[in-house]
Amino acid sequence: MVGFSIGSRARRGFAVAMAFGVAACAGDPGGASTGAGATAAVDAVLSEAPVAAETATADSGAASVADGTVAQADASRAAPDGDDAPANDAQFDGPDVAAPETAPGDADLADTVDADATPSDAAAADTNPAEAGPADAAVADPGPVDAPQPADAQAETAPADAAAEASQPPDAQDSTAADPQTADVQEETAVDTAVPDTGDPDTAQQDSDSADSAATDAAAADTCAAVETCNGQDDDCDGQTDEGAPCDDNNACTSDTCSAGACAWSVKNCDDGNVCTDDTCSAATGACVQAANTGPCDDLDACSTGDACAAKACGGKPLSCNDSNPCTKDSCDAKAGCVHAKDDSSPCSDGLACTVDKCSGGQCASTPVACDDKNPCTKDSCNASTGACQGTPHDAAPCSDNNPCTTDACAAGKCAGTPIAGCKGCTTSAACDDKNSCTKDSCDVASATCKYANDDLAGCTDGNACTADKCAGGVCIGTAKMCDDKNPCTKDSCDPATGACSAANDDTAPCTDGLACTTSDNCAAGKCAGTPKTCDDGNPCTKDACDTATGNCTAVSDNTAKCSGTAKCTTYACLSGKCTPTAQVCNDNNACTKDSCDATTGACVFAPDDALLCSDGNWCTEDKCSAGKCTATPKICNDGKQCTKDVCATTGPNTGKCTALTFDLNSACSDGSACTTGDKCVALGLCVGTNKNCDDNNACTVDKCYTNSGNCYYENAPTGQQCSDGKACTTGDFCQLGKCVYKTSTCP
Repeated sequence: MVGFSIGSRARRGFAVAMAFGVAACAGDPGGASTGAGATAAVDAVLSEAPVAAETATADSGAASVADGTVAQADASRAAPDGDDAPANDAQFDGPDVAAPETAPGDADLADTVDADATPSDAAAADTNPAEAGPADAAVADPGPVDAPQPADAQAETAPADAAAEASQPPDAQDSTAADPQTADVQEETAVDTAVPDTGDPDTAQQDSDSADSAATDAAAADTCAAVETCNGQDDDCDGQTDEGAPCDDNNACTSDTCSAGACAWSVKNCDDGNVCTDDTCSAATGACVQAANTGPCDDLDACSTGDACAAKACGGKPLSCNDSNPCTKDSCDAKAGCVHAKDDSSPCSDGLACTVDKCSGGQCASTPVACDDKNPCTKDSCNASTGACQGTPHDAAPCSDNNPCTTDACAAGKCAGTPIAGCKGCTTSAACDDKNSCTKDSCDVASATCKYANDDLAGCTDGNACTADKCAGGVCIGTAKMCDDKNPCTKDSCDPATGACSAANDDTAPCTDGLACTTSDNCAAGKCAGTPKTCDDGNPCTKDACDTATGNCTAVSDNTAKCSGTAKCTTYACLSGKCTPTAQVCNDNNACTKDSCDATTGACVFAPDDALLCSDGNWCTEDKCSAGKCTATPKICNDGKQCTKDVCATTGPNTGKCTALTFDLNSACSDGSACTTGDKCVALGLCVGTNKNCDDNNACTVDKCYTNSGNCYYENAPTGQQCSDGKACTTGDFCQLGKCVYKTSTCP
């Protein structure tokens, strides 16, 4: 292998070119290889002036420039293994550069540089600056990578100045070096514009991909819409979603707003507060329509019944408050309803002719008629039909004609005495007993006549257990016993023999159960019962009840009740006591269907529409509707750089955007050169490989590698190049036709 050394000025430029060549990989990871950038920089340095090169035996441990390749000065020789050598240098990834003119015997520039090479007398190739191509002037920004440099190059000129100086013809270098700003601009321009031509199809394809990526990025920057649409996405790229986005369900009776990427609506309220109108909204005009109905209602007047709507007004018939009780004064209060006030001044009748009736405590109280004709020989009673008292003969009853000389007995309703023979009148009071407990009997001995004085304090009995008896005017008068169980549905009576009261059911008697919420009270099986008052206003949206205190019907709005209607595509719900129609909402919560209602059947229809937009809520997926479903494809994040980990951010300010989070250190990659192995990612995202060893251990060959195929090939070193055949008995060793030969020999 042949090494070479260069003068201090050239060394300075060469060191700069090495650093810039490494940085070129960082500047364009997906394009030209590291070796290409290094080669271009070396060419730029060598174009400054002829450089005196000194040959030396190559050191296999010599430092290489990035990918281990240096521009080949003489590419005219054919590769021994059949690979076609490039027109200028097989190692160049840039455009062709005119090969430098070399005098016979001049040494070609070696493919690798030996950092330890000692100066020699061999002349280096002379490169014509005027023939340098665009790639020769391209100097990449060295960045933070520290490329290896010779010691004298590090101590002299800054890399940026040296690179700028080396990239220009000799007559322009001084002015360029004097203006660092100009040099920096040129340097930046060269990095941005120079696209090396490696001759490698893969590299060319990478360059094309880079250009396509740049065009795609430019097009993506112009995707923001001027206004938002209702789709759940940030169309105008202002960080907000659907703000102010218009939407319209084409129904004039709804107020439409965009919510969660879909058009939501609220129905216009056409309720006029009048239960006697059916309130609807015209979908065509949005106008409220109030049509009169004849449904049930409540006019809020407790004194009306059967309330119904007519001509948009509520009215009813007067309520009858007659409780069929003559002992109450019936009236109606507009709020309280029927009022039944006790009226004991009113006449009443229990329907019995033989009772004396009067109102007491709001009820009709009856007292039996007292019938007494003062004749002990008649049984007195009341005619149930006429109510007249009548006496029937009672011959078994005792009587007295007040004559002690007669024996008295009732006959045909009269007391008759039979004379007692030989009777001269009374001698004692005992003889004057008239059998009337209500008289004091005595005998006037002087006249032998009996005397009878009324004794109202005496006790007596009329023989009827159902009367309370007392003497009055010398007569035993019985007052009928009151048998009243306070049940209007029984007929109360007393047993004359025992005096016991009994009550027989009387289902024909009028009654009231005392409950305000019953009507048509009547007796049944001895009990008074009424029919529960029906409180139904015919409105399914009210809860109807009867006020037990007043008997009035009440209706309270019940929004939990169910109601129905006949209109298609309409739902009905109770609202403020009315069955309110609402446009039926057909929403399957699927962004990929067009929801509608079939006006014929009233059924919801969900038709798949793949033209609609959808979102799965994940900003890192590409979503679209397919067969009525929202399908998501993971977003592909690839910045074209092999050594970065590309992800889509799911949180933070960059949500949904591709981000290169970290460098993927030590991961396998490709630096684009087949002449390196073990390529892997290193710091700053660079891809670096180990140079392939093409050293044949022959000092008289130039060892090279094809960057496209990776094959090694060897060219003869220039004739006359110093070498050593390893023999101490030979002198003047030099290269000839790829072999080391000697001039003189003292070998035996």
